[in-house]
Amino acid sequence: LVTFIGVLVIGLDSVVGGGLNENVSPDALRGDVSAFASALCYAGLTIRASNYAKEFSPEELMGTKTLVMLALMLCWYCQTTLSGSEDVSFAFLTSPIVAAAVVYSAYVPGALANYVQLKGQASVSASDAQVIYATTPVFNALVSVLALGETLTTNTVVGGAVILCASLAPFISASQKPKDAYRRKVLK
Repeated sequence: LVTFIGVLVIGLDSVVGGGLNENVSPDALRGDVSAFASALCYAGLTIRASNYAKEFSPEELMGTKTLVMLALMLCWYCQTTLSGSEDVSFAFLTSPIVAAAVVYSAYVPGALANYVQLKGQASVSASDAQVIYATTPVFNALVSVLALGETLTTNTVVGGAVILCASLAPFISASQKPKDAYRRKVLK
């Protein structure tokens, strides 16, 4: 809940005074809603992966996930093509640099990261994994600043701080519990 509040604070940059900021496209909120839906799906994956990673191999899970994603992308592609609402050309792949970036993205932050996640979740609880994943927006903001030269707004800094606090709180409270239990035992 605290992480969600942090994300909402960051999202306030898109909305100013009850309306859209003039520098933000009207489609920005649609993108925010899509990102939120994606985060919910990813949270669901994290929760289920902790159970299934103990039962199935990472290769089996990756294969199943890839097939489901491929089926959903194919549905999206067909719907987009039939509706004629967007240009679905793949001409951008004619650039060797863009094609290399697509292949890199598919394998390193895509397949390799998912494989490592599924391997790790065989021994890590879903709640611990989710706390760690909650820091993703913070690290994305740092990469945007360092690699893309973007500037952080006050909302981004405050929201990021809230997210970091929410992510660290369970670890801090877990480290305090043994001391409290020891104190209670001594006081008895």
